[in-house]
Amino acid sequence: ADSEKAERGDPDAAYRMGEAFESGRLGGVKDLNKALTYYKLAGKNGHKEGAARAMQLEAELKQSQNKPVK
Repeated sequence: ADSEKAERGDPDAAYRMGEAFESGRLGGVKDLNKALTYYKLAGKNGHKEGAARAMQLEAELKQSQNKPVK
């Protein structure tokens, strides 16, 4: 499974896990914080897209936290 490969340091598996959590295609569970964790893991292991996605997602999460709730 990708989650096990990701834990062992496979950057492509980590990136796929990040995508799965971001899109919610993993059993319908959408978890941006978990997605961010996997993207960071991918980036740390040399996955350029993963590192870039982690930065984007982090910025998006910060923005959404700073928005006033109506």
